[in-house]
Amino acid sequence: MKNRNQLFLALGVTMLLALGGIVYAKHTVADHKAGLRAGLASKFASLGITDEQKTEIRSILRDHRETAVPLLKDYVQARRALREAVRASPINEDAIRGQVNAAARHQAELAIELAHIGQEVRGVLTEEQRQQTEDMLKDMDLHVDEILDRIGNRVDPE
Repeated sequence: MKNRNQLFLALGVTMLLALGGIVYAKHTVADHKAGLRAGLASKFASLGITDEQKTEIRSILRDHRETAVPLLKDYVQARRALREAVRASPINEDAIRGQVNAAARHQAELAIELAHIGQEVRGVLTEEQRQQTEDMLKDMDLHVDEILDRIGNRVDPE
């Protein structure tokens, strides 16, 4: 369950970063080879964000940058430390638990900051745009669930 929550947090971070990128992007996605980023960019471009909304979203992201970027860096550093603890030989369960707790603390702080950013950005969007965003998130959740099912089926084929 923790891995799933971490995955959803990562997706949330990705979506917020993608939304920030969309603010600067044009309404067309020229390079379809960019994969997921291009797919997200295309979906967010379909929201029809106005120039005024882009300006407001830029301002929100700029206002939170000094807080969000260090939190994200701390979280990434904690996850890397956890990865190293998991890969260490011999296995040190106490070290792993300690790193899990540290990563969870950083994840909580980052999630709170992202919640504030998301609330402010949603305040800029129209009701239709908010609904489209919610629909995109639901679609992403379904996609992630499908991927997890495929992974499970590969590990334990029926």
